[in-house]
Amino acid sequence: MKFTERNQVSQAFPPTDINGTGIATGSSKWINMGKYNHVTFMVSIGSHGAASTLQVKRAKDTSATDAEVMAFNYKLTATTATDDFGALLAATSSGIATDGATTNIQYAIEIDAQELGGDFDFVQVISSNPGAAMIVGVTAIGSQPS
Repeated sequence: MKFTERNQVSQAFPPTDINGTGIATGSSKWINMGKYNHVTFMVSIGSHGAASTLQVKRAKDTSATDAEVMAFNYKLTATTATDDFGALLAATSSGIATDGATTNIQYAIEIDAQELGGDFDFVQVISSNPGAAMIVGVTAIGSQPS
């Protein structure tokens, strides 16, 4: 079986300089967790001059009804010399500060549908304004079809 036959891969946020805006609510794609039991957001950070805070928001629909930030788990690869991710770490709803010094890093944000709770079916990645140039792209991989 092919990877793309069991998983949905989509560009949640195209590679963009987020200086001045961050990734605001609604500017990255809302992922429908009603279709998948798990989503992995691959957040790629290229050239940058500052840190940002990554967060995950959940909502009841793509109009961001009752949207709120939530806790999540993530892994980090902090160097282009390796393809190994570190240990799975827990983040609070306050999010995580990105590495402000290392370029070309990736964060793998892991969300299980059951973590959304209540009537929440949609999830997205947002970030704060870094205050300096920062190229960021987000790919969403929906897996474990429901």
